[in-house]
Amino acid sequence: SSLRLLLEGRLLEKHQNLASAGVKDDCSVEIVKDQRLVLTASHDGTAKIWRADDGKCVRTLSGHSNAVNAARFSSSGLYVATASLDQTAKLWMVSTGNCEATLHGHTGSLVSVDFSPDDALLVTASSSDNSGRIWNLQSMACQTILAGYELNSARFTADGWKVLTACSWYDCALLWCAKTGNILQRFAPHDAAVLHSCVSHDASTVATATWDGALILWWAETGQLRRRLTGFGEKSKVYAAFSPDDQHVVSAGINHVAQIWSIEAVGASPMTLSGHGNTVTSAEFSGDGIWVVTGSYDGTAKIWDSVTGETLRTLKGHSDSVRSVCFSR
Repeated sequence: SSLRLLLEGRLLEKHQNLASAGVKDDCSVEIVKDQRLVLTASHDGTAKIWRADDGKCVRTLSGHSNAVNAARFSSSGLYVATASLDQTAKLWMVSTGNCEATLHGHTGSLVSVDFSPDDALLVTASSSDNSGRIWNLQSMACQTILAGYELNSARFTADGWKVLTACSWYDCALLWCAKTGNILQRFAPHDAAVLHSCVSHDASTVATATWDGALILWWAETGQLRRRLTGFGEKSKVYAAFSPDDQHVVSAGINHVAQIWSIEAVGASPMTLSGHGNTVTSAEFSGDGIWVVTGSYDGTAKIWDSVTGETLRTLKGHSDSVRSVCFSR
């Protein structure tokens, strides 16, 4: 568990003090001790919230009419967003499990969802209707459309002004302006479909994971190649995420394992997390970097020690594949 400061429902950033956040001398401040949570999304049509410390499921989010392909916590930890094969995204209250809103507008199945850092916006992506949509969470209206590409993932950058997408069969990743929907940068070439992309917390580096097993780093500002972490002829990489300190990347692959790669240690072998019985669909670090959570087509999620590679807990409860996992922030 950890201590967090919330001001009007928004999480104070690590660099902020009370004065810079707008707290006056006569204001009252509530300190909330919260538990570290894990969120899973499944093809069984539900998302589940688990306590990371003991692996107990504390909430099941039911309401979609088809598979849930992705789910994310808001930065404040108060809400969850889910994206589904039923062409909708939903917003849920973590404390109650109630659905607060359903977002309609896509004409194809949704594969990705993410909150902006200030929780004011939500981005959804579809690989079927060739678009991403950015939603204003105050009005629940779509304010920007990212058009023209088959999108496999979408993530806000740390400043909330840009969105990074993996453009699957276009063999590239694209950086978009969240306000205008204009393309700002292209990350290419790749030799195969880009299945996932992510941006480092310091916004300097983009990582792409591809169908031919490549895990590639790019300079975010210029779009130039930084380095390739993998060799050639590897199994498909379907997901990638940076560690909180941006020194490592965890990848998920169809060869039933996740791997933790050092960004600076050129030529170093990755740490392999073995234990799933099918494709590992996603992998994410905890906020302090000491744990990794993975999800798999075997219907489970696992929590790992990121230093030793030891399996700490296995989360069982879904009746179908686990498509997406993440920790509360």
